Amino acid sequence: MDAKSRQGSSGPAPICFADYHNSRHVGSTIPLRHVLQEDSGRTSTSNYGVSKGLEIIPLSRLEVGIFPPNYLAHQSSVPNGFGDLSFQVKFRAFSATEGHGDYFVGFFFGGSLPTGTPPNGVGHSILSPTLAAAKGFGHWDVQTTLGASLPVSGTNILGRAIIFNTAVNYKFKGRVWPMLEQNSTFWSGGVLDGKKQVFLTPGLVLGSFQVAERLRFAIGAGVQIAVTEFHQYNHRWILSLRFPF
Repeated sequence: MDAKSRQGSSGPAPICFADYHNSRHVGSTIPLRHVLQEDSGRTSTSNYGVSKGLEIIPLSRLEVGIFPPNYLAHQSSVPNGFGDLSFQVKFRAFSATEGHGDYFVGFFFGGSLPTGTPPNGVGHSILSPTLAAAKGFGHWDVQTTLGASLPVSGTNILGRAIIFNTAVNYKFKGRVWPMLEQNSTFWSGGVLDGKKQVFLTPGLVLGSFQVAERLRFAIGAGVQIAVTEFHQYNHRWILSLRFPF
């Protein structure tokens, strides 16, 4: 499908959480991401890759993503190393183009395999089912996901988590998208039982811009700011690049 026939809400991909955009059309995307965050001990960690990789859309309603392990570089005494291999499958259940409702509803199923060594890797396999929805309102676009993080093993340590995200974007001059995200996590069981953390993420996305006949480019940046007393990190700067083709 060409750009005019893509199905679903028309806003850009969120900076922090999984988006629905590639499942609107047949093709592929290479997303690249770098994160610099302030850990709870006031030290900084650079996260290269952030579990992003090649996303392939073999069918109009289905997307499959395979994400190589990210690499974490710590400024503390924690050893540097690779994280875990992860994957995600996205299914577009319902959608409508801009001018005909401009909405999206879909289901994601992801997970990770313990290929990394703790603390850079989790040390256990995790499954992550998610419900995603989006709606366009003229120049405004709202996207939200509600999911869970369910360890296959090690639940007594990791616990289970409910993850809720929302992004609100405004289209300015066609390719400029200021946005505000909220990212919330609620734990049950494990060492973080009863804890919650919430971040607000102001950001800006530019694009997409045509590079070649099918290749396009978009860039986004933002900073996650903790708004709850408990948080595992703070002032997490995120740079995201996307190359859909």
